[in-house]
Amino acid sequence: MHGGNTQLSVAAEEFLPFIADTDIAGFKHPHRNCVYDEVAACASMGKDTWENMQPQMDRYWGEGFEGKPFSACILLVRRNTPQIAKLEELWWEEVLHGSYRDQLSFDYCRWLLDVPITFIPGDPFNSHLMRVNGHN
Repeated sequence: MHGGNTQLSVAAEEFLPFIADTDIAGFKHPHRNCVYDEVAACASMGKDTWENMQPQMDRYWGEGFEGKPFSACILLVRRNTPQIAKLEELWWEEVLHGSYRDQLSFDYCRWLLDVPITFIPGDPFNSHLMRVNGHN
């Protein structure tokens, strides 16, 4: 799965080595390493409101989620497994009942379900693997 503003520069099969040891792979966020920093960035850029994001983040913090590592959900390589299906269901529920900024809930859901991830090396916005276009 990749974002609507992303186009692969290599064949999809090129990503298979990244899921050799885990069921999911993606990039770390190149600019922030914590979801709580991302909330501040989203609020300052007007991508969502504090009022919408803060209760969700308070709940995560209260449950012990430290917010790291922080994934850039621009591209995720996934196996079709029951564990990943459960992750996707929980992730969708978080988006429905919290911030629509799905990136804020992804690593929380992984943490809650103990789903390991392989991080693809590099910056997703400057990767030979894909091209990222601006959102319209």
